[in-house]
Amino acid sequence: MIDRIPDRSVDANERRKRKKLGDIWFERSIITSPAWLALPSAAACQVYLLFLGKRKMEKTKRRGGKWICTNWDKLVFPYRAAQKLGITSPRFQRTIDSLIEFGFIDIAEPGNGTARECTKYALSERWQNYGKPTFEKQERVRAKKGGSKHPFVPSIESRK
Repeated sequence: MIDRIPDRSVDANERRKRKKLGDIWFERSIITSPAWLALPSAAACQVYLLFLGKRKMEKTKRRGGKWICTNWDKLVFPYRAAQKLGITSPRFQRTIDSLIEFGFIDIAEPGNGTARECTKYALSERWQNYGKPTFEKQERVRAKKGGSKHPFVPSIESRK
């Protein structure tokens, strides 16, 4: 009989790091969907899972409470964070475009890079209808050039 010995190959710092990051839970139907299987790159899958990791989940107070996402439409993923993970800016942009195209995320509020405002993304369930006639196509919403929402950065029109 072989005794089960706990794996001590992971040091204490690594265990703390894993505990801090937490787990990412998602439905199996996501990774078996036609939209997931049609994603053009592994980076798109990775970034979507990182989006899921940014969710704040709370358990409802009802008996047998369900977990609900409280910030599904306020997720922020700056380009700097992607670069720290080794994803270049052009690749991250293509990844975001493909996640929008296949219905996994939407842009809730476009950002403005010159005013240092990050884009706010929303998790979408449009992916469930991907490949069906009821699928709603969306494209990336771009902020208007020169239209700053930041109170301290004047727009191009006001500089003339």
